Amino acid sequence: IVWPSSWENGSVEFAPGSHKAGLLDVPMQPNALGGAQQYAIPDDVVAQYSTELVQIQPGDVLVFDFRLFHRSSDPKRQMRMKYSVISRCIERRPQVGH
Repeated sequence: IVWPSSWENGSVEFAPGSHKAGLLDVPMQPNALGGAQQYAIPDDVVAQYSTELVQIQPGDVLVFDFRLFHRSSDPKRQMRMKYSVISRCIERRPQVGH
């Protein structure tokens, strides 16, 4: 993170424990900003979890399971473009029948 990210200027909101739900079958959102892969978790599913806004300071790094429900806070509050580097480590499973 290059500059502070808080409720006032837009940050990341997480639903702790939601990664335990596994992968959900939800469609990818068309025309995502910057070509990012974005999925909309249905509101009734998100409502099953409490959410927490993460306040981030310059030099901080966030590491979390990609299955954890997360989203940007209110986009109207975001004053600057946010950049991220995403790396996924996925367990390789042997193919059945090989």
